[in-house]
Amino acid sequence: MKQDLEKLFKELNLINENLSYEVKLCTEEKTLKFKQLSTEQFNNILSTIVETPTSSESSFNQCMYKILQDNILSEKESITNLNYIDYIKTVLETRRQCISDKLNVILSENEIEERDLNTSYATISLLKHLECEFSNLEGNVTIQNNGVQINVKTPTVDKINKIEKTVNITESDESAQLIKKLFIKELAKYIDSISVGDSHISFNEVSVTEFLTLINNVPASVINEAFKPIEQIKQILNKLINVQVTCTTNNGENVSFIKELSLDGNLFNF
Repeated sequence: MKQDLEKLFKELNLINENLSYEVKLCTEEKTLKFKQLSTEQFNNILSTIVETPTSSESSFNQCMYKILQDNILSEKESITNLNYIDYIKTVLETRRQCISDKLNVILSENEIEERDLNTSYATISLLKHLECEFSNLEGNVTIQNNGVQINVKTPTVDKINKIEKTVNITESDESAQLIKKLFIKELAKYIDSISVGDSHISFNEVSVTEFLTLINNVPASVINEAFKPIEQIKQILNKLINVQVTCTTNNGENVSFIKELSLDGNLFNF
């Protein structure tokens, strides 16, 4: 019996590898190969839904990051160095190829009421959405002002996870505290290094807390110039997570509008 069990585990693992799927990255000419999600991994993704709204996205990203590390059939370093744009593309492709191409996008009460819709969700094709062009990404952008130089670049998912674990946002945070945390967290994601004269510190050379302290001491005029390249990166991210949905009103008319996908466990829900 034990030998049969071990044999079955090996055969199931081989089946998962044979049912592999590929993801063509957005920001470089590269294709990554992964084995299929297991039922346990799928269950782990869904379990992140029960988290509070402020922590569900963070828990989902950490869960998906580990799954992609475990499942990649290409070189492991590809996941560690995967930037956030390519990570989102990989997550959407994983959902499409391991679960279903059809995704039911849940509509908010306001969206339903404002448009007088007769449905609580809209169904989209992830394949059709991912056929769009997600390029035109600038490389590293260097900002120089008042003797301070900062480098802005698309963050890796590994960097985002480290920041999320350090800057812990909770339901008990007061409004002012929440705004401070969200502001510094977003800046830290995109700022890769800070230099003054011969002194240079990059994100990976110090602790997250120390890097956040450095950012807080950068002149506001320098940070203000960094917002433009950060927004350019976010525009590409928005193209990936914003989908066009079409619904029917109570009068029988079809209306189309842009809806932002939730980057949490609900993305994998049926």
